[in-house]
Amino acid sequence: MGLFRSLLSTMSAGGGGLPNDYQEVQYLIFDGASYIDTNWDITTGMIADIVVAPVDNSEQYLAGAVRISWPTLRSHLAIYSGEIQMGVGEYDYSSYISPTSNQVYHIVGCTISGNNYLNIDDVNYVTEDTTYNLTTDPQRCYVGAVEGLDLDKGLKGKMYSCLIYDETQTLIRNFVPCYRKSDSVIGMYDLVNGVFYTNSGYGTLDKGPDVV
Repeated sequence: MGLFRSLLSTMSAGGGGLPNDYQEVQYLIFDGASYIDTNWDITTGMIADIVVAPVDNSEQYLAGAVRISWPTLRSHLAIYSGEIQMGVGEYDYSSYISPTSNQVYHIVGCTISGNNYLNIDDVNYVTEDTTYNLTTDPQRCYVGAVEGLDLDKGLKGKMYSCLIYDETQTLIRNFVPCYRKSDSVIGMYDLVNGVFYTNSGYGTLDKGPDVV
């Protein structure tokens, strides 16, 4: 709980500060087969801080990765069995919150080995100390889907913001929904490393209204 409280006090989702070549939008719309490849590998966990509005509570994977070879090791956020869940190591932990269609949820999931929590709208639903190690077999972190699982079961709905912290609690991605003005390509601009990330899936990303 100490880790969660200290991070929550410093976390701030979202935008501003985009280069002039990009236009910030209120949200991106994922269709279940689109996702962002963060180009970062999970070893002993992450913290994913996302604001999303799913269109329903069907099975869909929101962020993270899974090593599917035995033993299966999880590090992800998902909606599974109609509930918002977090996967850590060999286990899935449920919040027992069934998302309402198109309602906005602020979800913070910490899968850092030995210090796990799942917080939804500032309420902590899961606190665990599961340990695991992907150092010898790191898995790529996706946003809007989960690497290693069905990529046609990604997020179906809106994503307003996404921050990713590594296992040292260092902010490594601060994704802002936007599009490139020159060709209207939609994606997320990372304010940490100054890179524009576009859709890596076979589905289509759409966008909400411009942020003025």
